[in-house]
Amino acid sequence: MTEIIHRTSAALLGASLGMAALSILNMRPDLELILSWIDWETLALLMGMMLMVALLADSGFFDWAAVKMYELSKGRIWVLITLLNVSTALMSAFLDNVTTILLITPITITLCQVMHLDARKVIIAMVVFSNLGGASTGIGDPPNVLIINSPLLNEKISFGKFTGHMMVGSIFCSVAAYIYFWLILKRSSKSLIVQDSIVQELLREAQLWQRIADRSYIGTADEVAVKDMLAGKAAHVKRLAEERLVTQLQLLRLTM
Repeated sequence: MTEIIHRTSAALLGASLGMAALSILNMRPDLELILSWIDWETLALLMGMMLMVALLADSGFFDWAAVKMYELSKGRIWVLITLLNVSTALMSAFLDNVTTILLITPITITLCQVMHLDARKVIIAMVVFSNLGGASTGIGDPPNVLIINSPLLNEKISFGKFTGHMMVGSIFCSVAAYIYFWLILKRSSKSLIVQDSIVQELLREAQLWQRIADRSYIGTADEVAVKDMLAGKAAHVKRLAEERLVTQLQLLRLTM
């Protein structure tokens, strides 16, 4: 979403245009009918969840949970990713999943920076599990709340029946998503590593030496020897960077 117009402003603008159109057509409803269109129970539930998430964030609950997950993982990367995904799904099942993922994302980025991981891949997995967790209950997603509180469906679909049916599908999809991410991240574990500053500096130095060697003029035997020396220096520095990256990859595989 581009968010060119804030969602609240867009909703008010749309409602105002709708009322204006009804007035032009001489179908303007009275105030009592307009108020009957508002689903107060759904708004109250969403407001309560927003307040609960805000209080948990202010109390430091998400920071505490992140520290505990790091302690439980004991530095093992895949265990940490699993704990992040499971905890995100559980919190999203009972809290607003959009607000939850927005609050836990900065903490996840910090943990990934500490462990030299690419936070983008971890956050994508968390977003998937957040959606699955939010879809599993009648209060995890705003559409679910609307379905549960709908007067047309109240008699046919209860909270327990809705959650029971959705929970089965969400668990099945969560298992499938977990296996998928496990296979993808295991096979491409090298892409999960974020190159540290030393590797990046070595690669830049290797590119610099190689660029100088490529621009060297070849004429005499001495100039050829200088060009070969520069190319050899670039290859040596690049090999050092690759060896350090391989060491990081080996440590990653040991901790996953």
